Amino acid sequence: MKTQLIVGAAALVVGLLLGWMVRGVATYNVHQASIASYDDWRVACPESVAENKDAHCELSTDVVDKSQGNPNTVGRVTITNDKDGKAMMGVVLPYGDALAKSLGSADDVALMFAGLDGKAVQVPMSFKGYQKSVSAWKSADAKRNSWFWRLWS
Repeated sequence: MKTQLIVGAAALVVGLLLGWMVRGVATYNVHQASIASYDDWRVACPESVAENKDAHCELSTDVVDKSQGNPNTVGRVTITNDKDGKAMMGVVLPYGDALAKSLGSADDVALMFAGLDGKAVQVPMSFKGYQKSVSAWKSADAKRNSWFWRLWS
């Protein structure tokens, strides 16, 4: 009788554990993206790897200028992995009218930033074909957002 009670209790515990584990696997939503905030930083993860194997979680923060009194978001820094799994950082800056005009007349541009040692680093960047590509981009985006063109796509 005592042995049967011990075996029954053990079977109950094993059954509860198995049921709990199967419930977790069976009800896991693979289509759900997630975003979590940690003070000034966010971690955003796309749908599961099964849905999009090239998508990776992304760590990001906004670059805020507080020098004028009112906080003004002037950019975003993002850290993620590329398709080979190597970590990379991206900086997104606003693209205003003045910048667009100055880039439109340039063939070559130099990006400057400070290295870890504090020294300026200058990296050349070509803008040949920029005007044509901007026109194509605006045209394609306008078609994509037009209800008329959606009828034919």
